[in-house]
Amino acid sequence: MKTIILFISLIFLCVESISQTLFSEDFNSMTVGNTTSGQNGWSNQEPAGGGACTGGGCVNSKISNTSLSYPNYNTTTNSHTLTPNTDAPGVMFTNPSLGSTRGTYYASFLLRISSITGTPSDFLRLCSAGRFNTIFRVFAENSGAGFKIKVGKNSGTYVSGGPDLAFNTTHLIVIKYEQNDATLTDDAISVFINPDMSSSEPAASFSFSSTGNDYNSILDFDRMMIRQNFSSGIPAGFIGAIKITLTWNNLISLGISDIESVNNLKLSPNPSDNFITVQNIENLTENFKYTIFDLIGRNVKTGNSKYDEQINIVNLSNGNYIIQIETENGEIFTEKLIKS
Repeated sequence: MKTIILFISLIFLCVESISQTLFSEDFNSMTVGNTTSGQNGWSNQEPAGGGACTGGGCVNSKISNTSLSYPNYNTTTNSHTLTPNTDAPGVMFTNPSLGSTRGTYYASFLLRISSITGTPSDFLRLCSAGRFNTIFRVFAENSGAGFKIKVGKNSGTYVSGGPDLAFNTTHLIVIKYEQNDATLTDDAISVFINPDMSSSEPAASFSFSSTGNDYNSILDFDRMMIRQNFSSGIPAGFIGAIKITLTWNNLISLGISDIESVNNLKLSPNPSDNFITVQNIENLTENFKYTIFDLIGRNVKTGNSKYDEQINIVNLSNGNYIIQIETENGEIFTEKLIKS
């Protein structure tokens, strides 16, 4: 009975966590050496991408096996390579509060920059209902003693602050966006640079509200773009472990993805629009039972399968789910599943 209660508690803890998480991408399930565009729902074309690279000899940005890690946040095996004058892959994510007039969002990512040359140009954009409808944008600016993070709203003056950050070092950047509807200049931005992720939300490294112009009083907050199709001011390096959440606590690692490594199992591809497989790194071929839950805990699909055998999820609505795997010897693990 205690085991059942503990498992049910874990399921609903995971469901609650995912319901507050709009997007999470660690790039670990992508193929190293291949372009980011074309994997896990990322594309350098519409509806979220900013275009492929252009010009003789240019190539689109790729996935690297560079690991990024930050305590109590995430550890990745892969990352996206930041390279000036390549492409601008983007991705859509599900936001249950489309058309909101008030709300708070957190966008976070791990960043390791090796160099920046030229006048700063934004390399990351969060957008609303269109790939060029920018809510806020992020820059990295060479400070002479390292680099600083600069953030701006849709237009107007962009603001930099916080400490000088070392090159070739992994940093955690968190941007809090508070949407207000009184005017088109009252949305507030707070930036947290290398924050302590072991407890509640700390003081921001810098913040502003009246500086710059809001995109609109009504926002969808439903897509993002890694913008690199510009030659000047785009940083070279790596970005990974990107999260978009509604609360600070949902940025903190709950160890859900660690269940995969503990059980020698991997869910792939994730996100997926049609089929998933459960892979076992020990190459076992035994049977298992699976159950998929939606975000309010309803059982939406149950079945039996084998490792490396396809599970059809075509009929699931797009969104976030929890999949439970029960092995033949009674072991149980859960993982978040994104139907795209």
